[in-house]
Amino acid sequence: MNKEESLALLAQGKEAWNEWAQRILAERAELEATGLWEAIEGAVDIEAQNLQTHDWLQDSHVNFRGHVFEDVTFDGFVFPGYTDFFNAKFSKGVDFNNALFKAKVVFTRATFMDFTDFSNSTFMKAVEFSLAVFEGPISFQHIFFHGYASFVSVQGKSLFLMTSVKFQTLPYFLQAQFHEAPILEDLRFFMGSKIVHEEGEAVLWRALKRLAIQAHNHEAEQFYFAEEIKSYRGTTDAILPDTDNLLVNKPLWPGGGRYWAGLFYEVFSDFGRSIIRPLIWWIVVMVAAATYYNASSANIDRVSSYNQSTANATAPSARGNIAFQVDDCHKEKAAVYLAIHNGLVFSGLGQSKKLDKSYACLYGDEKNGPVMPDAAVYVGLIQTLLSAIFIFLLLLAVRNLFRIK
Repeated sequence: MNKEESLALLAQGKEAWNEWAQRILAERAELEATGLWEAIEGAVDIEAQNLQTHDWLQDSHVNFRGHVFEDVTFDGFVFPGYTDFFNAKFSKGVDFNNALFKAKVVFTRATFMDFTDFSNSTFMKAVEFSLAVFEGPISFQHIFFHGYASFVSVQGKSLFLMTSVKFQTLPYFLQAQFHEAPILEDLRFFMGSKIVHEEGEAVLWRALKRLAIQAHNHEAEQFYFAEEIKSYRGTTDAILPDTDNLLVNKPLWPGGGRYWAGLFYEVFSDFGRSIIRPLIWWIVVMVAAATYYNASSANIDRVSSYNQSTANATAPSARGNIAFQVDDCHKEKAAVYLAIHNGLVFSGLGQSKKLDKSYACLYGDEKNGPVMPDAAVYVGLIQTLLSAIFIFLLLLAVRNLFRIK
């Protein structure tokens, strides 16, 4: 339909409009059933490949391009084909509640002067709000964007409410400007898990993160940051070095550090959002170390002062700081104490009588003190290093959870 025909049908009201829309949709279903529907459908546009499909696209077209609406509602309207609101102006409030857009719809450069409500509407294909101006409040609540959604360079001069919205593709909020902090809550993305990401995704996640920062939505900010880091994988960040880059004067391993550091950050702390993950890994390392200390002690031929015939006396060793009886030695307890001591990081930096007794119990003692096998010492150093990392991630998660500055 041309603009005059579109306005004339609109003037007849919702019932007449939706009757026309259902007739148009039935015609398409018939074309598809008879094999006469031939079109190349992209993410944004559709291109007819025969006369029947071309005619249907023309008949289903809705043209409100540049029109100034004074008092109008589109509540519950069905738009079967391409719908054009380019440069349209809505002088008063407009209601698109429960509207169904079956094909691409364009609101590029449209101006909304008063309250606008898109709540509970559905966009089956692409929608463009690029360069649109919202002078009054606007509400996007309980909406499903099935296709490409562009909010590039929109201007929000009043309340911008977007809650409980689903996106099947990543929306474009590049250069979007809001005079007041937008309310973006419960935005859900149904794009599936990706191993390899597409070029440019990081920019889109970063734009969303900027809006979350403006809205003081700390949880959303962390989520968008995590997705931004993941979106670099396979695009700007390489999993392994590429020697061919040396031939073209490029970095040998572009983004390799960020790739693996980000993967470590994700696995062990969910990008600083999980308290449980680093806590579990810290405990796992501690248990593994205790198991090693206990198992390795059985493989050592201990000839120690407390195992000798004189050990039934409580006399201290030559250093004077390991005084205990044979019955005091419990390898399992000594292994657990040593693992906890090293796992607490700061306590592992010092020495104590209890620590010496644990080493002596596990590995024996000599004139100069407890036996400390090199392997056990190295395991302790590794455990302390890993524990320090997991404790840091744990504290970072606590900080992020409670917004500690």
